[in-house]
Amino acid sequence: MRLGVLLPAIIIAPIGLIVYGITAQNKLHWFGLFAGPALTNFSSYFMFTFVLAYAIDSYEANTSEMLIAMCIGKQIISFAFGLYLLDWVVQSGYVVIISGIFMAVTLVNNLAVIGFMFFGKRIRTFYAGTWLAKLHKRTIKQPGMTA
Repeated sequence: MRLGVLLPAIIIAPIGLIVYGITAQNKLHWFGLFAGPALTNFSSYFMFTFVLAYAIDSYEANTSEMLIAMCIGKQIISFAFGLYLLDWVVQSGYVVIISGIFMAVTLVNNLAVIGFMFFGKRIRTFYAGTWLAKLHKRTIKQPGMTA
């Protein structure tokens, strides 16, 4: 089971955001400005890689489309959070924005892994019977078939 490996990463990313926000707000030692993002980026890379592997294992059909959708979603979230980041930090401070809001969003997102650990098969089974699954069933490319 791939998702169990993500349990440390669920906690490491929020810790990195807390370290960075407090260090930047209080002008503490420069090491915190590097250690916080290092923890968060390590955890983010770990999460994205293993969630991607989980998705590929779970949904073998239309893998290329799924990969594109996941990458686009990741980039949209990164752009949306980064667009007004400096304005938010100037207005409210690093602790409120980075250690508070961004950390909370990251933690909620990461905790979804626990839901998939316990209910992943049921979720996939449920969605296999929806209209969206039936729509995609027609687009599944079988090995050996040409388009």
